[in-house]
Amino acid sequence: MPAGGGDSPIRGSWDGVGLRVNRPATEGVVASARTVIPVGQGRFRVSALVYFPRGGMPKTAGGTAETPGGTPENGLAVALRADGRVIARVVSPSSTSSLVSPDVSISGVIEHAGGPLLLEAQVEPAGIRSTVDGGTIWVSQLIVERF
Repeated sequence: MPAGGGDSPIRGSWDGVGLRVNRPATEGVVASARTVIPVGQGRFRVSALVYFPRGGMPKTAGGTAETPGGTPENGLAVALRADGRVIARVVSPSSTSSLVSPDVSISGVIEHAGGPLLLEAQVEPAGIRSTVDGGTIWVSQLIVERF
């Protein structure tokens, strides 16, 4: 259940989680999911696949650093956190291009001291003046590999 009450923004899937953005937001985390994986000490690559839906992209007011005029395609981002630190972040791709897939790979590296590894996916506005309002972002195919 979200901190402010109401319905949970989390939807389950067979290999991931859907994060429902169900309220307007201009800053901060609007939806998140976390898991804890027990692993040993070492260097790990954490990766996942993020699906931003076509045609149902959140709205943007103003713009972002990437798109000063403001477009719906750059209204949100997904941050991948490990042990409380952001290790990767992706911004929703343009849905107007037929060459862009709504599936985006995200990955990052973490040096872990051993024990429980806290992993979190967070949906947030992509830019300073972005407004996120509606849609479900799916995060799946989570892989944690030692290298």
